[in-house]
Amino acid sequence: MNISHIINDLYIFNFVTNTFADKKHENVVKSILLQNGLVQIEKDDSKFSAILKDRKNNLTTIEELKDCFLFIEQPFGSQKSPDFIICVAGFILWIECKSGKKLVWNTGYPKTNLLIVFSSKLVDKTILFFGQFSKLIEKNPKFEEQYEALDKILKKYCKEEFEELFGTDTGFDLYHRRMLNDKTKYEKDRDSLFERTKNLLGI
Repeated sequence: MNISHIINDLYIFNFVTNTFADKKHENVVKSILLQNGLVQIEKDDSKFSAILKDRKNNLTTIEELKDCFLFIEQPFGSQKSPDFIICVAGFILWIECKSGKKLVWNTGYPKTNLLIVFSSKLVDKTILFFGQFSKLIEKNPKFEEQYEALDKILKKYCKEEFEELFGTDTGFDLYHRRMLNDKTKYEKDRDSLFERTKNLLGI
């Protein structure tokens, strides 16, 4: 078993819907991981709590996990990226699942070394690419840290403006929720993105 089998199996899948209540796409990805021999672990597993939890998604091999073929689903909760962390002979890969006509980034965004598995309704195919292949990061190498800083500024601004307009004793608080509408036509570059993905993974 190696990472190339998983990547190829993900790539050949047709469009699958995904909603908060019915995560069909995520379930398909999960089934591919299981079919490729990965074993699911839970958050309280020592391999996650002691080794994986504080690791960044930097496409490295962890020596302590070289004999492990496993994955964990929703490692940081259902509202946070990634949807899966997989370990193939110690090689760690973070996976984010997206589905629809276009990409919408809610609390997350395209991150460096995060593999996006985009089930496209427009072409009825899966598109694979790493976050750094998006034009947003290609043109703005410091996007991740700057976006996080902007988010803090906007949250502070919303809180202050709400309290100024309506007072602090209303029992209400305004929650700023970020969202990025991604208008990139990834389907046009599906094949080239797949090749770039394989090259980055060395397969």
